Amino acid sequence: MRLGETKTYKNFTRRTSGSAEPLPAGAGGHCDTQHVGSVLGAERRVDRARRAWLAGGLLGTLGLLAHNWWVVIYPIGWMPSFDALISEASATDQPHGWLLSGIDIGVGVALVAALFLCRRTWLLHGRASVWWWSLVWALGGLVEGVFPLACSPSTNRTCEDAEWAFELAAHHYVHMAAGVVEFVAASIAILLVWRTPALGWLARLGAWLSLGILVVYPFLGLAFFTHRLSSIPEAVFFVMFSTVMGAVVWWRPRQSG
Repeated sequence: MRLGETKTYKNFTRRTSGSAEPLPAGAGGHCDTQHVGSVLGAERRVDRARRAWLAGGLLGTLGLLAHNWWVVIYPIGWMPSFDALISEASATDQPHGWLLSGIDIGVGVALVAALFLCRRTWLLHGRASVWWWSLVWALGGLVEGVFPLACSPSTNRTCEDAEWAFELAAHHYVHMAAGVVEFVAASIAILLVWRTPALGWLARLGAWLSLGILVVYPFLGLAFFTHRLSSIPEAVFFVMFSTVMGAVVWWRPRQSG
């Protein structure tokens, strides 16, 4: 740069020596603080969203691990029978039902909180319907924990007869209704994920899980009405639902560029 030259930057003018030429009107020698402030504000929002997504993913993972307490109760003998549904282990007439129901309540709270933390990812960039059905699934599990079964109909004929005669406590039927809602919500979420190619790897996962639920549902229905090996197809559903919900809380849109 030669003596006396003036070098013009984006928002100010620098003088090497001598007198600088007058600046044009509106080109003051100061930074655009409004623009800088907006950029910094946007970066802070991105950081908060990233921290919320990470917290939601970790909280959701812990909740889903606890949701699968059936993995633990089988080997230690807390399951009434392989012919019983997994939720029958948390019935009020079971020795450890109070503990398992409490875990279900904690799981429901954790998963609702996790989905709340990752909501922006789905409501702004993904598909809101997937997020809403996932939330319904989590709420259904929470209601199941608050309202446990009164007894185990798969292992107690008296309980089964009273169940069909609608003679059991109201919380028994609330639990059953919540279980239906939970299964329907998770199944719809899986199908929606599969039918949304923009989700990339998550859509491919949804395709495999959709095939899985179509295969396993008939076996679950047969086991429910015959009270034979009911816990096995239900355990498969637990794994599939936990897989898709774990993917939902961790999913993020692919960054362009």
